[in-house]
Amino acid sequence: MKDRKNTTGNTLLLLSGIVAILLMVFNFVKIKSINETTERIRSEEAMLSERKAYLDELKKLTHIRPELEKAHVILSEQIPKSPEEDRLIEYIDQLAREKGTDFVHIRFEKRTTNGNMNEMPIQLMFKGKYASLVDFIKRVSNGDRLIRIDGIQIDGEGSDGTVNASVTAKAFFK
Repeated sequence: MKDRKNTTGNTLLLLSGIVAILLMVFNFVKIKSINETTERIRSEEAMLSERKAYLDELKKLTHIRPELEKAHVILSEQIPKSPEEDRLIEYIDQLAREKGTDFVHIRFEKRTTNGNMNEMPIQLMFKGKYASLVDFIKRVSNGDRLIRIDGIQIDGEGSDGTVNASVTAKAFFK
């Protein structure tokens, strides 16, 4: 009978140990699952935060939408569908004459494509009074054709107060 009690006690002890080990394994699996869920929650919270910031930016844009649409219309009018080099030359020559500047030379460089916009680098040479050159450059920058001035090099003043200017710019077309 004593052996039977001993065997029953050992069996109970063994079963208790197995149950304890199983509980530890289940706890480990559950803790791992909780950690993975916590990490996914953090990831989703970060994504939510980014999306909220993006939504805030979009809301700000809706406030200035009329201004953006107006700017889009203006830019669409300033950017022709083809290079129109002849019209560009006429336009620059006309602006130069209006400002009392001599349009000396234009050289077209290799064109590049940037997205759906084409860039046409140009080198321009002018001769005239410094003030008239400055007025001319302002007018070109804010004129009927989208032209970005990238650089200006002004060479010495002549005896009559004239300067030579070399302008590096880009004209755009679609």
